[in-house]
Amino acid sequence: MQLIFAHIESIFQIIKRNRRDDVIRPMAKVLELWVLNYFSKTPKIKLQEDQKEKITSICFDWMITPQKVASQAYSLQTLYLLGKEIPWIHPELKIILEQNYPQASSGYQARSRKILSKITI
Repeated sequence: MQLIFAHIESIFQIIKRNRRDDVIRPMAKVLELWVLNYFSKTPKIKLQEDQKEKITSICFDWMITPQKVASQAYSLQTLYLLGKEIPWIHPELKIILEQNYPQASSGYQARSRKILSKITI
């Protein structure tokens, strides 16, 4: 994880240039793992404010564009965690989840319920 984190800016460029699911899904997982590590009891990486902003923007893009469920599920978790530090994220995430819920797949709905139950607004 630390080895790939050393190339975070290059990874942001890869994400910006690609719209293919076979790129987005693993990148969404990488972002989720970084954020999970950042919020762990013994973090091995330190996200800077501008990096958190980029991750937030990327994940919201994936939430509002047609993506596969896995990419959106990873983004949901990432945004939920970042919302613990960035106050405006949870209200925006809640709106998106509530809008997408009726027509979403059962996997998306299950993850949405889990995240919505944790969000206290």
